[in-house]
Amino acid sequence: MRLYQDLAWLWSEMTPSETYLDEAHDLYEIAEDALQRVPVSWIELGAGGGYLMEALLQQYPETDVTIVDISAAMVAESQQRNPNANHICADMTQLELDAQFDVVLLHDAVMYLGSQDAIRQTLRQIKKLLKPDGAAIIIPDVCRESFDERILSSEVRGTRAHVHFTEWHWDPDPSDDLISVEFSVLFREDDPNRIQSVHETHTMVVLSIETWMTMFMEVALQQDFPCQPWMHGGEFFLLRSM
Repeated sequence: MRLYQDLAWLWSEMTPSETYLDEAHDLYEIAEDALQRVPVSWIELGAGGGYLMEALLQQYPETDVTIVDISAAMVAESQQRNPNANHICADMTQLELDAQFDVVLLHDAVMYLGSQDAIRQTLRQIKKLLKPDGAAIIIPDVCRESFDERILSSEVRGTRAHVHFTEWHWDPDPSDDLISVEFSVLFREDDPNRIQSVHETHTMVVLSIETWMTMFMEVALQQDFPCQPWMHGGEFFLLRSM
């Protein structure tokens, strides 16, 4: 997928530093309340360009942050924004890391895991990465009950390019756990007469809340309070080890 390879820089054009300030602040407060202490160590799986952790570090610079992503190009984007964070280029389903954290965060990258088996593998990894009194936060874009076909568009004049970005979320086969997200990007760099166009189809997994709860129980993770829509978009699961 070019959007996570040679065109990974487009995400940085689309994501000013202040984009996730409110969400990072709210996540920190939720984690602090859940732990009843300062959440010192964080790891984000599938962190992409590290934009959410950048916002966290801007507000809580003493936090120890580890950023994991499977794309070397996205890790490189994060290293530019988060030079003081630890970076690991790895598949989250097969992560080998001898460390535990106060908070394990998996945001919308969970949608890319592609199957229930891959999600189970990742939940087992999260369980290993959690300190005994730690908290895991998983924020899928949508669950089966809340999925609707939708189109999202945005436009930005970045430092390197003028970008127009469209996402079309749709479900080719309602009988399975997968949806398609059509990414369409138009962008213009230094040459005002040369507009580039990219279209990609990304397949994502969407599970029912019941399936999520069953999978959490299978790996001995317990939902800390009833799941609810996340105020910043998506669904929200706060989990503890059982």
